[in-house]
Amino acid sequence: MLDALHRFFNRTLKIAWAKIVLIGVLTIGFSCFAMVANPRPAFASSKIATPEALDMAISEAAQEFVDSILDDYGDILEGTFDIAYDPLKSAIKDVNKQITKVSKPAKEGSESEPAPALTIDSAPFETAIAAFDTLSEQTDSFRAQLETAPDTIRELIEAQIGAKMDELDTAIASVTEAVGQITEDTTTLQASEPDSTAAFTEHTTLLKQAVEAVDVAIDGFDT
Repeated sequence: MLDALHRFFNRTLKIAWAKIVLIGVLTIGFSCFAMVANPRPAFASSKIATPEALDMAISEAAQEFVDSILDDYGDILEGTFDIAYDPLKSAIKDVNKQITKVSKPAKEGSESEPAPALTIDSAPFETAIAAFDTLSEQTDSFRAQLETAPDTIRELIEAQIGAKMDELDTAIASVTEAVGQITEDTTTLQASEPDSTAAFTEHTTLLKQAVEAVDVAIDGFDT
């Protein structure tokens, strides 16, 4: 799914070039045909493509393409992010359940027993770190590939979601940092130690806030 971002932009960028060039060729071609078919009123004909009309046609085609690419890119981002985050969310939920269970006070009159050790699978946390790192690389790749796009498209995308792209980069970096902190917490987490569980809770709260920021940024791609 992560590689889909790279393939998606390469494919749609080629379509953009072709569409804009085609509009220009057809518009100019129609103008030339009108001049040949009706030479006397040709220069006064409203059907002949003026530079302004050509610019407008190209701008409209570019805007249509930008709307399409941003909608599709937002959908891909959302799906990719969910694939990376959902297993981690389940793992965190499982750890919290264990902490709650172990931290329950013993019933009155019952013999106190040592708190059982938490059973934490490190795999979902380590996988999440790698997934979010890769996602960050893919968003960087999108920006780099954008530099090869026609000026009209690049300028439109930058004007419409440039700030959102910056917010997305920052949010993904915050997610990656929080996941790293949580992963480190799980290596020494003890339900019987309040400082240990407090750090885990704090970092999971930070992760939730960062994830919400990612969701907001991705929603900004819907035009």
